This record gives sequence, structure tokens and C-alpha cells, in this order.
Amino acid sequence: MTYADRDWSAGESYLTLGFDKTAVLAPHYFSLNEEKERSVVKAHQPMQINVFNTGSLKFILKNKND
Repeated sequence: MTYADRDWSAGESYLTLGFDKTAVLAPHYFSLNEEKERSVVKAHQPMQINVFNTGSLKFILKNKND
């Protein structure tokens, strides 16, 4: 099992290698504090920088013996 970050890839390489795309994961929202530490947030937090990613794709490679 592996994941492709949708900010950087659509996962074509995994498909070429025989992986099956099994899920599309929603974007994650983060907040950065003054020390540039990142934390996951569910809503806008004032006095911090709020950013997000575009989610991930989940891929699974089945065992050829199954």
C-alpha cells in the first residue's frame, strides 16, 4: 500500500506498476504558528497562517499469488 500526494502527482507511475487506486483522500487543512510548526486544524484559527493540501490518492498492489 502506498499514497500519492495530489500536490505533486496523479499516481500514473503506480498504475503503470500494477497498483490499483482504491481511494481519494480529502484535503488536509493545517495551521502554521510563529515557529513554523504545523498542526492539523478543522477550521480557521486567527493569528496563525492557515494552509491546505489537495489530498492524497491511495494505491494497493495485490499479491500475484492471490
